[in-house]
Order: sequence, then C-alpha cells, then structure tokens
Amino acid sequence: MRIEPVCKNCQQKLLQENNFGQGMNFVFIVLIFALTFVLYWAFIGISLMDNSIFYYLGVACVLTVVLQPWLMRLSRILFMYLVIYQNKEAENRQ
Repeated sequence: MRIEPVCKNCQQKLLQENNFGQGMNFVFIVLIFALTFVLYWAFIGISLMDNSIFYYLGVACVLTVVLQPWLMRLSRILFMYLVIYQNKEAENRQ
C-alpha cells in the first residue's frame, strides 16, 4: 500500500521520520532509573555492603519493561508534537 505524500483533508506532509522518538524513550528510561533510585534510597536505603543495589536495579528494570509500551507511545507522540510541522491554517479551514 502506497502512502500519499500529502493528506487530502489538511494538507499535512506525511513523511516517514527515521527517529520515531527513540531518543525521547531513552530519556524516559533514564528518568525511571533516577526516580527509582531516589525513592529506593529514601525509603529503603542503598548500601554497597549488602545486596540492596541489586534489588534496586531489579526493581528499576522490571518497572522499565512493564512501562515500555506506554513509554514508546508517549515518546512517539511527544516526538510528533515537537518535531513534525503542523499546518494550523489547514486545520482552521475544516
């Protein structure tokens, strides 16, 4: 199936982007690891003498894997709003 280069309704250019927001997804993952570290340190405590650092890493990895579908959608939406030009005049004509 061929994609039209321009939308017939709003004249928005329909170009396929190479990034699709993976860089923003990486930022969200780093934020999850940082917030999990701060919360884990504040409530439980992290020490190099016991295995608490490994428990923190396990919790952060599981949380990242569970939230990954929503993080990908959020990063793509954010990418579209920040990078792809929106034709406001064509939207007002509808």
